Amino acid sequence: MAAVSFVACNVDNIGETFSTDTTNNASFVQTVISNTSLPASTTVFNVPVARSSAATAQTFNIKSTLPSGVCPSSVSFAAGEYETSIQLDLSKVDVGTSCKGSLTIEGQEKFTRSSINVTLQKAYTFAKYGTGTYHYNEECFFQGDDPGLEIYKAEGFDVYYITHWGNDTNFYFSIKDGAVVVDDGPTAYTHSSYGAVRINDCSAYFSDWDPAVDGTGYYDAATKTFHFLLVYYVSAGYFGYGEETFEMD
Repeated sequence: MAAVSFVACNVDNIGETFSTDTTNNASFVQTVISNTSLPASTTVFNVPVARSSAATAQTFNIKSTLPSGVCPSSVSFAAGEYETSIQLDLSKVDVGTSCKGSLTIEGQEKFTRSSINVTLQKAYTFAKYGTGTYHYNEECFFQGDDPGLEIYKAEGFDVYYITHWGNDTNFYFSIKDGAVVVDDGPTAYTHSSYGAVRINDCSAYFSDWDPAVDGTGYYDAATKTFHFLLVYYVSAGYFGYGEETFEMD
């Protein structure tokens, strides 16, 4: 399990967190946490909480506006403990999706740090996977071959991108349940009449596409070739669709 802690608290400075009334009170150490480049493998993010007296064990209820299931309903201090952490569960938060909201320690609203605003997002870490040649399908949009393109793979995930594809953009795709799926959205070309020409996986673009009948993209390990079923579309419709491939060197 990958866990991330934001900050540690110096016990000598605990009193600065509170007002002059420091009898069994709790507060956040910060008022804002923003981290939008967490490792994609992160499952837990720790938000530190401090209190003024550690004489006894204590539990404080937490009110959260973060997505359901991310924040626990309470945080507890053991006897003798000045600082603990609220463990946010990011295991079900998708990579690239912003997890944003606020946390409030109930009953501590008189303190300036009784609430904290949180913005978290996981990001992939990519490493070069190799080079290869992209084979365009003239029935889709572009034509010809594009050799010497680099491909990158996310560490620990079947997520990839090809550099300088099309009209010099990144081409993102992933492997899900054995199928190679093209990401929606990259602008392949800007057409003088129709504007942005984008790509998407056929299975996502066409509502009546049946992967069991119409097929899916796939990877051929014997030839080290990724096969894509994609469509080139604009706001008014699409130019064409079909199979294109990336053959690794």
